[in-house]
Amino acid sequence: MKDFIIFTPSHVVLNNISLLFSGKEYFMSVDHAEIYISKKENKESFFKIRDIPSIIESYDSEELDFVYENISSSFNMYLCNYRSVEFAKHIINIIAKKISVVVDNDFDQLMTGEEFLRRTMQEPDWDWTR
Repeated sequence: MKDFIIFTPSHVVLNNISLLFSGKEYFMSVDHAEIYISKKENKESFFKIRDIPSIIESYDSEELDFVYENISSSFNMYLCNYRSVEFAKHIINIIAKKISVVVDNDFDQLMTGEEFLRRTMQEPDWDWTR
């Protein structure tokens, strides 16, 4: 299992994110601190979003400045776990189309949701985990 972090504006809570996946295409489980999403036809491709505020302690001021500049001075951080890079890319694209986000790929790269969308459209085979 792999993981990365997404930052959202503080008004975006897990329930807001879960609404983006309420269609018939996905199986979803939601509680106050976690969302689990999978494709109905392939539950092996899962994506989990967890609210773990203590993660902020692992960020330096330069990284947080990037988030402040691109989200706001008030934000939420969510730990995302996944197995399939392609499914994770698909989920983040859905989120980034509707919500202003910053993605930390856990390999020393922070990017805005707009950058993430643009890159995945221009380079469909791009492995953003490297």
